Formats: sequence, structure tokens, C-alpha cells
Amino acid sequence: GEELQICTASKTCCTQKMEDRYRDAVKKDFQGVLQATSSYLKNLISTNAARYQDQFIEMVRVSENNTNLLFADVYKNMAILAKVPIGKLYQDLVAYIQGREVEIEDSVSSFFDNLFPLVFHHTINPKLKDFSEEYKECLQEIQQEISPFGEIPRKMSLHLTKSFQAARSFLQALNLGMEVINTTDHIEMSMECTHALMKLTYCPHCQGMVNVKPCNGYCMNVVRGCLASVAEVDQPWNDYISALDRLAVGMKGVFNIEEVLSVLDGRISEAIMYAMEHGPQLSKKVKRACGHPKRATRETAQPPFLEPSTRASAI
Repeated sequence: GEELQICTASKTCCTQKMEDRYRDAVKKDFQGVLQATSSYLKNLISTNAARYQDQFIEMVRVSENNTNLLFADVYKNMAILAKVPIGKLYQDLVAYIQGREVEIEDSVSSFFDNLFPLVFHHTINPKLKDFSEEYKECLQEIQQEISPFGEIPRKMSLHLTKSFQAARSFLQALNLGMEVINTTDHIEMSMECTHALMKLTYCPHCQGMVNVKPCNGYCMNVVRGCLASVAEVDQPWNDYISALDRLAVGMKGVFNIEEVLSVLDGRISEAIMYAMEHGPQLSKKVKRACGHPKRATRETAQPPFLEPSTRASAI
């Protein structure tokens, strides 16, 4: 037993080579246990993060479909033309959930900028011919100045921004948790840790005690010593879990992303009706800013939207 460095004893059936193999084995065993434990936790978090993201995106798709149906049912004359700004708005919302650089406030403003020429033409001045591109651009530019949709765009922007910020922060927090767990995958085992684990697990083999298990308290003390280098993340991790829980709670109520998206088509309809109700005042403001409506030339005019029956007869 004199030649052994770790499993020292007056009598032993181990050689130096056996001890070296045990040393390699105990390192592999310990790393395997750590990685198996963290792998389960990482898989749990990543699976839920992906599931939440898919659910958020599905909510956006459902809301987009509802908005397109709204225009097809209620605002038929501009339904086809409105598909472009509608699609862009919801595309930006999906991109935001996916973590891309998108300013929701700008997306909402752009949506209403592009919607205003359609509303001004098809609901406030439906008898007029299509406007020129120059006149449409003027309408887009003055939209935020004359506020044809009242306070609805601002409130809609606020609710979307807050709810989507909470949703994306929740997803980012889950991904951050996986990064923290990754730091425990490859802990550098100290010599003291290796020796302690050897004495805990393999050294008894050298005395023929292959099936003897150490007591629980002894095991816990050794493991705590080996994990001392990462013990400092214990409290921050607990704080992280608490913050994640608070964030999940904060996603409920007025800034619940599902609730906000479920009424988005209604908010857009309210904005259009507000503009219709204030049509005469808007027309005066538009006339002062952009002049009289200018018709599109024959080459640039948009084809009129036809009802299915009318379209069929026209063909």
C-alpha cells in the first residue's frame, strides 16, 4: 500500500495502475452525473422556450387572419389593398418575438400611415377615383400630425409594446437559464475533489468492500466540496427563478399578449370607424395640408375591388 497516493492503507489489493484508472474513472463518473443532470434541465427549458415561442407566433397568425377576415367582411372595398400593411405589421410582430431588431411603435405608426390613404379614399371619399401616388404619400406623411384615428394607434402601440416586451423577455430569460446551466457542464475538478471522490467511491474497492455504499452525509459533504466553485451561483439562480416567476405573472392582465392580440382586429376597426365619424373634419385638414385630391393616371390607378359575383360577370 505504500506506493499508492490516494487509497493508502496498511493492506490493499490495488496497484498504482489500478489507482490511476480509478482516478480517471471517478472524474468521468462525476462529469457524467453533472452533465446528465444539467442536460435534463437544459432540455426541459429549451423545450418549453420553443413551445412558448411557437405559441406566441401562432397567436400572431390567428390575429392576422382575424384582421384580414374583418376587412373582407366589413371593409370590402379596401380589403385587398389593406393586405400589404396588415401583413407587414404582423410580420414585424413575429420578427420581434423571434428576437430580431424591430421597434413595435414604429411598426404600428407605419401601419396606420399606410392605412390612412385607403381609409380616406374608400370610407370617407368612396365616390372619388383612385388618388395619385403623390397624393397618397402626402396622406401618409400627415397621418400622425392630424391624428385621423384618434388615440387608438397610441394605445394600440402601448399595449402591443408592453405585452410583446414581456413575452420576449420571458423567452430571453429562459435562454439565459440554459447559458447559466452550461457553465456547470465542464467544471474543473481540483485535486482535493478528485481525492475525496476517490476515497468516497473507489478506495473501498482496494479493501475488498465493493458493494459497501457510503453514508448520505458523507456523500453530501464531498459533493459540496467539489461544487464549491459554482456554489456562488446558487443565490443568483434562486433570484433568477423568482424573477422568472414574477415575469410570468406580469404577462397576465392588461398586457397579456394573448388578450392584446385577440382584440387587435377590433381596435383597428375602431380606428377606421373613428376616422369615418370625423370624416368632414379630416377632409378639411387634408385639404389644407395636401390640397384637393389628385387622381391617379390611368397607368398607375389601382384596379377597383370587385365583389365575387361582379368579378365573375366581368370575366
